[in-house]
Amino acid sequence: MPPPSRPAPAPPSQPVPELLEIPTPALAHPAPTEELPWEKVVGETDDLSRSADTTPRTARGMRPASTRPSNRRTWILAGAVGLAAVLGVVIFLLIRGGPASTPATTTESRRAPLIVAADAPYRTLAAALARVQPRDQILVKQDLTEYLHLDADLARRLRGVKIQAQPEQGKKITWSPPPPGRGQSGQLPLIQLLEVDGLTLEGFTLNGEGRADSLVQLSAGCKDVLLKKLTLAKPRLAGIHFVNCAAEKPIILTGVQTEEPWPANIPALLFVVVKNPGVPERNSNIEIWRDCTFSPRAPLIVRGKHENLDFKDKDVEKRLQRQP
Repeated sequence: MPPPSRPAPAPPSQPVPELLEIPTPALAHPAPTEELPWEKVVGETDDLSRSADTTPRTARGMRPASTRPSNRRTWILAGAVGLAAVLGVVIFLLIRGGPASTPATTTESRRAPLIVAADAPYRTLAAALARVQPRDQILVKQDLTEYLHLDADLARRLRGVKIQAQPEQGKKITWSPPPPGRGQSGQLPLIQLLEVDGLTLEGFTLNGEGRADSLVQLSAGCKDVLLKKLTLAKPRLAGIHFVNCAAEKPIILTGVQTEEPWPANIPALLFVVVKNPGVPERNSNIEIWRDCTFSPRAPLIVRGKHENLDFKDKDVEKRLQRQP
């Protein structure tokens, strides 16, 4: 029996390699008063997002870090839009010269109105006109018995002036010529405007009492005149008389009416051209608005050349009587 074989010696043992522990990258939470730079967040999350479960999970009370840059961009964009809007409004106001509610002609402040009344500093319109300045307002609170005839100096000071009746409730203010015997023949216009620019007459009853030739006469050089809410009564020859009135800016009649009974065959409006060296021989650029009403007894007469007589009410325009 052969002797038992001796087991072969075991091969020398190999050292078992140690498993390397891969450290898990810690998510650094920023301090409450700081924010991670956007580039760092993008760099760290780029590789992890390939293998990690990217299903968004929002912890209670925490906002995901990836939303912060988006919010910042939103606020920056909103701020830029708001700034652009403010700059746009500023540029618009600078171009217009002020807020939209402020007319361009009121860039200078007005003085206090000049008051014409029995217990006011000015007891006549003439007294107020002696102190008037361009763009003043004259408020008349009593009846007037005086003529208004302008010389060149007064016409210049009436630039942009408004003469307005301001009656008590339910009353009217009448403007008529002075009584006979005060050095006036009465055969004159009640109001004579020559080379007047920007004057407004508003709210009066103009009563010629059969003595004033016309109630308002506008002659050469008048422009940008507004006759508003005037009642015409008892002229001797014409209600409103235009003589060679070639206006550079429109003359406007609005709310003008005749009072009944109107004298027969006396024109409410009379346009006349006369030969006068250096004066345009035409009436032009005159607007009669639709709210003007004239008695059927009151003819509307045009004599001589005219241009741009603009009757907004075509039925009224049909009443024009054209004479040589």
